[in-house]
Amino acid sequence: MHGRLSGSVGRLLRVTIGLGVVLGAPVMVPASFTTTPATDAGSSYVSLTPYRILDTRMSGDPLGPATTQNLTVTGLDSVPSDATAVVLNVTVTEPSDASYLTVYPAGEGTPNVSNLNFSTGETVANLTVVAVGTNGQVTIYNSTGTVQVVVDLEGYFAVSVGSSTAGSYVALTPARITDTRAGSGDPNSGHPLTPGGSLNVAVGGEGGVPSGGVTAVALNVTVTDTTQYSYLTAYPAGIAVPLSSNLNWASGATVANRVIVPLGTAGQVSFYNSQGVADLVVDVVGYFTDGTSTPSNAGLYYPMSPVRLLDTRIDAGTLEPNSYLAEQFAGVAGISTTASAVVANLTSTNATAPSFFSVLPSQAAPGTSDLNFGAGQTVPNLVLAMLNADGSANIYNDAGTSDAIVDVFGYFGPEATSGSGVALPCTTASLVASVSSSTQGTPVAVDAAATCPSGSQISYEYWYKPWYSSVWMLAESWTGSASYTFNTSAWTVGTYNLAMWASSGAAYQGDVANTDVVSEPTYQYPGHSIPSESALIGYMVDPANLRIVAECYAAWAAGRKCMETGIPGQCTFWAEINWDSPYFSAISGNADELPRSYTERTGDPVAATPSVGALVVWSGPGPFAGSSAGHVAVITAVATDGSSYTVSQMNWSDQSWDISTMVVPFNANSFASQGLLGFLPAVGSGA
Repeated sequence: MHGRLSGSVGRLLRVTIGLGVVLGAPVMVPASFTTTPATDAGSSYVSLTPYRILDTRMSGDPLGPATTQNLTVTGLDSVPSDATAVVLNVTVTEPSDASYLTVYPAGEGTPNVSNLNFSTGETVANLTVVAVGTNGQVTIYNSTGTVQVVVDLEGYFAVSVGSSTAGSYVALTPARITDTRAGSGDPNSGHPLTPGGSLNVAVGGEGGVPSGGVTAVALNVTVTDTTQYSYLTAYPAGIAVPLSSNLNWASGATVANRVIVPLGTAGQVSFYNSQGVADLVVDVVGYFTDGTSTPSNAGLYYPMSPVRLLDTRIDAGTLEPNSYLAEQFAGVAGISTTASAVVANLTSTNATAPSFFSVLPSQAAPGTSDLNFGAGQTVPNLVLAMLNADGSANIYNDAGTSDAIVDVFGYFGPEATSGSGVALPCTTASLVASVSSSTQGTPVAVDAAATCPSGSQISYEYWYKPWYSSVWMLAESWTGSASYTFNTSAWTVGTYNLAMWASSGAAYQGDVANTDVVSEPTYQYPGHSIPSESALIGYMVDPANLRIVAECYAAWAAGRKCMETGIPGQCTFWAEINWDSPYFSAISGNADELPRSYTERTGDPVAATPSVGALVVWSGPGPFAGSSAGHVAVITAVATDGSSYTVSQMNWSDQSWDISTMVVPFNANSFASQGLLGFLPAVGSGA
């Protein structure tokens, strides 16, 4: 599961720090790992006709900033007092500010997760599955601004009575069963939703759902090509349209939401559209049994205290276009190793292009979607994700780049997999490096420690993240050793993030610890002492310029200028006299001025790729330039695959010489991340 795959990204680190605010910059706070199932027995699902239990527009009590509201859910519409969790469709409207809602069991501290994210003035809905807390209540928290909240009760989970398996869940590989867009080739193609009309969609017998033995189905419902502000209601075919909603949207929007809805007449589900015209896309992800025939892979529900399991802004790395990220669920943070599916909130943020996420058990070409979003939008949706045999699932991103956040609320698994079947995680961890900085290529040793449950067989996994990348790299898989030495032979100059994952079991149950180490250039003269003339000449890259060094050495050593317009020994002059080009004495200026001067003198543009003998120029301040004047060095070698190049450089100030070589990573995106201004080609190499 780990490592880079062709066209995919492996899940590279699970951290126990989360974000209280999904919008904006990360705020790093500890996340709770006291996660335990709400009950030792699995719970069965009971569907209800949607029933509105809260509308703050009617009560006159909107949620203000940083406020909570307790909502009683048991005793309403036949929900029993011993219900373990409820299924709610939560809608926000008229928000005065960008914010988020968190829905969690009453009596617990506000968890570091989110259920809905919204912008000023937006109306948006999301399905939630939340454990019932004290006094039969759930708590709703609003972060900032004031917002109206509408809650529709969709069903509940309760501990099974007797031997009946009714209400157990069967996860399916997602399948598309309706797409009304013309030419889609799916059922109901060319029959969009019309104003005030309903469309019946056959679900029983479709997409892996059996034609009988089903009480309710889990669907992902998406509207697109919308012509007007409207809302959609999903309900069992054959009954009147209930007073509730599942999706709300503005004209032109593409919006998705999860629905769990009972099957109606002829195994159908009806979809009502209030206004305008909209295309409807329906993907089925699973179903609940009626107990007459229960497949072997059916599972009962185990609610959990909400926990943030993934945030790619601070751990696994942003999802690239047309790529997968593999995420481990089973055996993590209180989720049973026998879990067949998880209930989680999936959020996309920092998207650079319109795209969609799909959550699938395998990395196959997706034919379904779970989440649709535009560039710059933060969009959540509940997922009931089927897990593969390894207990993991895969998040697919279609276009652009985007960050993904996953908050888990519970899981489905066989009866009696709770309690002893769930390993408790480690609670604290630390990682200490032997040095804070190290010369390029010098190994770095670390010592790890963790606090784990008594009797645990503690295992450690070691990772690192280069300064130029958002992807964590696996250095050492699970080992019993609390000490490790990182091989830094391929490290470039810059700060490296090191991490250790501590486990109380075979893998994943644990906590993370981080530290940083700076990879320094290889200095030819430790202490930056002025080298002898012969040593300096021996260090020259271009032997043709030995005379210049011989003539200038005495002046440089005395701190005087020599055949240059800047400070003695500055990087530009050192690079130029090592540069195999007739222009070294003709171009002028600080480092960041060299590309313009070169182009004016030669009429050629600077090159976009490195070559031996060329000059590399960086703007500043940046990773390779401490001042606004920039920095320049001469390239002495280029990796065969073009992934890096080696430079020779020199800086002189205050009677101290920094003469060094370093390896620099290179790819098509390096210009943005490194402040690259380009490469000045050597003689005969062209532009």
